[in-house]
Amino acid sequence: MPLSDIYNRRFYVCLPRQPRSAAWIEHILHNLWNHGMTFPSYQFNGRQPLSWQDMLASTNVETTDQETFREQFPRLAQMGGHLSVAYNSGWASLNFNTQKHSSLDWLMLSFRGAELEPYWRRKEPLDESPSEYLVAYQAFIEWSRVLCAIVEPLFGFGYCERYLTDFDQQYEYVNLTGEVPGREWLPEIDQWFSHPPLRYLAPSLLTPERTVDLLAHTGWQV
Repeated sequence: MPLSDIYNRRFYVCLPRQPRSAAWIEHILHNLWNHGMTFPSYQFNGRQPLSWQDMLASTNVETTDQETFREQFPRLAQMGGHLSVAYNSGWASLNFNTQKHSSLDWLMLSFRGAELEPYWRRKEPLDESPSEYLVAYQAFIEWSRVLCAIVEPLFGFGYCERYLTDFDQQYEYVNLTGEVPGREWLPEIDQWFSHPPLRYLAPSLLTPERTVDLLAHTGWQV
């Protein structure tokens, strides 16, 4: 069934800032493709690509630019950008925030249901059934897990947009001057939200004390 979840969900992951290559971009997108993600605005000879090689040679039918899917990888690596993607009966966008932050490279998956208008265009509140919420949330958890398995980030966090209560702190950390997470320090992301966010920590950041602390919190998803 189409997803009609009310609220956007976002999942951010970070890695230490370093030069990124077109091959790194292709590695991420190819693995997402293998897991079932598609790029619906791209077509190959008037049809949806049937193979990864078709995908690489496809062009965006929603623009007049004839740049192939593969030809945009260097730009994504050097300057960042976003792609629209689809999963099952929902859709999302994948953002690359590279070479902009002072010390971190970020990737972000933003999830919305197939029938949902962007929040800035909503005119009336939408109803959300428990089943629709569960389907959308399960997709959010699964694709966040897949992204972490592919890029092996240092740290990640995910949330429903209605739970973000301190936009300024979250924006500054992700886009400007956030410190690199380490064994001695992690960003205090719980201060940014009204509900505990989903979080990911690289194995290198886990100490016995931190593991015990994470498991001691009711309602935390790690």
